[in-house]
Amino acid sequence: MRVKQHGYRWLLGTVVMLAGIAAQAASFGQEGGIDWQPWDKTSFDKARSENKLILVNVGMEGCTACNRMERITYTNPDVVDVVNKHFVAIAVDAQARPDIGERYSDWAWPATAFMQPDATQVFAMAGNRLPRNFIPILNDLVEKQSAGTLKPDPNSPYAAAPEPVETELTKIRDQVRLQLDRALNDGYGWSRWGLNTEIDGPRLEHLYFRAHLYDNQSLRDLALATSRGFLETLDPVWGGAYIKKIVEGSQGVPARFSKLMAIPEKRISNQVNAITAFAEATALPVMKRFAMVCAMWICT
Repeated sequence: MRVKQHGYRWLLGTVVMLAGIAAQAASFGQEGGIDWQPWDKTSFDKARSENKLILVNVGMEGCTACNRMERITYTNPDVVDVVNKHFVAIAVDAQARPDIGERYSDWAWPATAFMQPDATQVFAMAGNRLPRNFIPILNDLVEKQSAGTLKPDPNSPYAAAPEPVETELTKIRDQVRLQLDRALNDGYGWSRWGLNTEIDGPRLEHLYFRAHLYDNQSLRDLALATSRGFLETLDPVWGGAYIKKIVEGSQGVPARFSKLMAIPEKRISNQVNAITAFAEATALPVMKRFAMVCAMWICT
C-alpha cells in the first residue's frame, strides 16, 4: 500500500508541476498595456487587413532577460503607444509552442522578430532592449514601411525554398514514415494484440506532429483514437499502465496472459507515455474528458 501511495504522490506531484508550467506559459506576454495577440491565423489576418507591421515576441516565463523586457520595456508608455498604433503584437511562449520557439532559437530569448503585414520577416534581434534602445528600432521600421523601403530579412527562418529539397536524409525520413504507416493498425496502434504503451508512445508523438504539421483531420482522429487506446491499458485496481492490454479475439495469446488479457508489467517509460498520451489528447477541446480520467487514475 505504501508503494501505491508513494507512486500516486509522485504522479500527482508531476501533474502539479506540469500545471504550474502551463500556468506560467499562459501568463507570458500578458503584462503591460500592449494588446498582445496569440500566434494564430486571426492575428496575421488582422495585420494584413489593417496594414500593420507585426511584432513577434518569443520567450519564456523563466527567462530573466524576457521578464526584464516585459517589466521595463513593454510597460513603457511610449513603447506601448507605438506598438499598439503601428503593430500587431504577438507573444509566443517557447515552452508552450516549441515549434515556434525552435524557429527562432538562433536569436535566443527573448527573440524579437518584425514582419511586414503579409508576414514577410524584415528584421529580428536577440536579447532584451531598454526603451531608449527599442523605440528608435520601432520608429525606423514604421518610417521604412511608410516609405516602402522595407526589405525581406535574408536570415529569416521562413526564407525557405518554395518546394521541399530532397536529400539523402529526407529519403531516409520518408522510408521511416512509410514503415510506421504500414504498421499502424487503425483500431489500436502499431503492434500485435493491441496498443503497446512502451513502444507506441514515441510513435503517437509522431502522429500528433504530422496531424498538426499537415492540419489533417483524419490523422488527428487516428491520433486521438490511439490516445484513447491508452485508457484501455490502465490497471483499474492498482493504477498505472500495463505494457499492453490484449485486444479481445487475439489469437495465440500465451496462457499466462489469457486470464487478465494483458501483459501486466509496468515500467516508468509506460507511465510517462500514458500521461503524455492523455496530455496530447487534452490539448484538443473535444478530448477534455481525458483530464478527468487522468485525475481519477492518479487520485483514487
